[in-house]
Amino acid sequence: MESVVLWGLCDAASAAMMYAPKDGRIAGLVIANPWARGEESYARTQMKHYYTRRLLSADFWRKVASGNFNPWQSASEFGGNVAKAASSEAGRADYREKMLAGLGGFGGPVLLLISGQDLTAREFLGFVGSHPRVRL
Repeated sequence: MESVVLWGLCDAASAAMMYAPKDGRIAGLVIANPWARGEESYARTQMKHYYTRRLLSADFWRKVASGNFNPWQSASEFGGNVAKAASSEAGRADYREKMLAGLGGFGGPVLLLISGQDLTAREFLGFVGSHPRVRL
């Protein structure tokens, strides 16, 4: 065997993106829902994709009607997410920059698999969508 294709889900996908350009034996990448967690990006993802869906959920309203809903705790969590979402990640170098640099430095084919309803996948898309160097 002279070459392999790396397949990774979540954090393994992120690790594969960072590793692939360093090893000439890697012929391709299959990456599924890469992990791109950041405090601010996760809060923005929850604001955009979770809360709206939750408010429209019958389960949520059953919980409210049954008295098993704590509005103070929920308001506190929501407020914390609003504050985090409003902050900026600009200028912070972290593993996500290494992921993008690795992906940019890899010369082989890449298959990106993204789940439709997965918050990890949506956070990755939000991160790369706001990054000036990335085009999907």
